[in-house]
Amino acid sequence: MNNNNFNVILVVVLVCISFWLGVSTNDQSIQEWTKFKDILSILISALTLFIAWVALNRWKKQHKYEERYKAIVSIEEDIFKCYNAFNELKHSNTAMSLIDNGYDVSLEWQKAAEEYSSKKYNLEQKLKSLYLSKERYNRFFSNKEKDEIESILNEYFHAMDNYTDKSRDIKESTVLGKLESSVNNTHTRVITFFDYLRKNV
Repeated sequence: MNNNNFNVILVVVLVCISFWLGVSTNDQSIQEWTKFKDILSILISALTLFIAWVALNRWKKQHKYEERYKAIVSIEEDIFKCYNAFNELKHSNTAMSLIDNGYDVSLEWQKAAEEYSSKKYNLEQKLKSLYLSKERYNRFFSNKEKDEIESILNEYFHAMDNYTDKSRDIKESTVLGKLESSVNNTHTRVITFFDYLRKNV
């Protein structure tokens, strides 16, 4: 029941009570006033129940809003963790490519190259966490949103998997650049989508 309907009902009830009281003032018997007291008690009880019901519904709506917002923010955080892990892996991959091509690199680059396997594993773990977050928070989204999230995150996972699977075997920088661009572009689309969801909670 919205506020307008409630206001109309309240006005009608008050008009009826006022009319009945006006008629009752001509009666010398106290019996009518006893009836009025009983009716008023019933109305106050009903009004109290109605106010409690409205408050409960508002609390539920607010709670759902807060939980949905937290779900979106949590997924966004996992997306950024994946992207940071991707950039770390890309750095290690670049270091390994420099060494493979015979460049004399600094200790920092040598260390980055040695960390390639751990960076790859780290990215894989972050992608798993993102997948689990998506599954955990599914209940906060409509069926249409679930389908959109599934589709866009599948693109993201595919782009990331392509990079981790193929980047070490590719020698041409243009082909490697395409893999990296695919991840960057998909990341931008994913973040834009979740940013839209968050702003329209």
